[in-house]
Amino acid sequence: MIKYELKPTDKNIRETLLNDSLGRNTGIASFIELLNTIDDNSVIAIDDAWGNGKTFFVKQIQLTLKSYCSSTEEADSIKKCVPVKMKGDNPIYFIPIYYDAWVNDNDNDPILSIVNWMLRDLVALKDFEVSNHDWIKTLIVSVDLIIKAVSGVQIKDFLTTLRSDDPLSEIKKQKKLDELLSELFDELLKSCKNDTRIVFFVDELDRCRPDFAVKVLERIKHYFYHEKVIFVISTNIKELQHTIRRYYGDGFDACKYLTRFFDITITLPLPNYQRYYEMLKFTNHSHIRANITYFMIKYYNFSLRDITRFLQSLRIAVPEKYRGWDYDDVSIFYMEILVPFLLGLKIHNVNQYEDFIRGDNAAPFVELMQAGDVDRYCGVFLDKNETFDNDSNGKKFVSLKSRFDLFYKAFFGLDSRGADDPVEIRIGKNRFLSYDKKRWIMDAMSLFYSSNNY
Repeated sequence: MIKYELKPTDKNIRETLLNDSLGRNTGIASFIELLNTIDDNSVIAIDDAWGNGKTFFVKQIQLTLKSYCSSTEEADSIKKCVPVKMKGDNPIYFIPIYYDAWVNDNDNDPILSIVNWMLRDLVALKDFEVSNHDWIKTLIVSVDLIIKAVSGVQIKDFLTTLRSDDPLSEIKKQKKLDELLSELFDELLKSCKNDTRIVFFVDELDRCRPDFAVKVLERIKHYFYHEKVIFVISTNIKELQHTIRRYYGDGFDACKYLTRFFDITITLPLPNYQRYYEMLKFTNHSHIRANITYFMIKYYNFSLRDITRFLQSLRIAVPEKYRGWDYDDVSIFYMEILVPFLLGLKIHNVNQYEDFIRGDNAAPFVELMQAGDVDRYCGVFLDKNETFDNDSNGKKFVSLKSRFDLFYKAFFGLDSRGADDPVEIRIGKNRFLSYDKKRWIMDAMSLFYSSNNY
């Protein structure tokens, strides 16, 4: 089964940058140029709803930043695809660190996991150029010397301290944590060439336990202050506010609370949907189905995750060839319009979907068709001398709502419930058999039918 999904794997991150498959390369370049203008410690929030590709976006930025600090053939290719205007004659280099807060929210305190992810990413960045050309050795020696100087223990003992029930209290006995981290950053950046800064990308914070999410914000605020360290928090701010209220109470002003932490808040740039469809190879479907699908995605404001679910379900539910069906206007309406509509409505609002198939509310279909002038695809309900267009041009005007209500009542309403034999109704020039075709449509919607494409 072909799966429409874009996971943030290294391969997908690289290929989408090289092909600008999401149309966000310009936004990535602009974001890096924004980083270039920041001269001090700062916290940036990238805000958008769940499922719109925030993780993918920040990992694309991460790979681009790595590429600008490297001279490999692959890095040069990415730099050509994401051209960044550097500030001044001396370019600024950024060491990107990715931290998945949700993966680590079982920790008692985020300090250990943040440091752990930082060390892991730094060791992995073997392509970064450092002044003594011995990146890994410089890193390990610098960290070891700092920890020994401030705590009198080796790294192994220091990590054991961090794993204790109250690691912060233990560390404070030895030396203030903010001083330790600041010295660590100083030693690390001394080993790098030119003007180098560290960027932490904190992801999935809005999915964490409330107490852990608050701890991450507080630890960043109080312990990671350094003039050459920037934090980028990709989150759904609305959901993060809910998380914070769950910790402090419903009456707590979570919006004002977050303004203490975020110096800049930006919105994730919209993707290029057409490029996204092409990448998912959704361009070979019928003209009618494609147009209806594209319009529904925009009308219901589907996230990228919603789009992948929608296209996957549509490919399974609607066969390329209608087995045992005539290729007439009625069959085309069922396959190319009604089934895609039902699949999209179910993703958008499952309650409206259930009302619709129970025969309780036909409004979502009529509203969708009329919103984008796609009612032209409902000509199946018209006679030869009729039109849905107010500018009738000599034809009789009829409303889409009145015609669809006739169909809806026979297909989904009381007339169709419990029927053992097909109910035939004539609308316009066509006749519709309710029972047998409704059963097929509902089987198709279940995605568990012999005609489905797996």
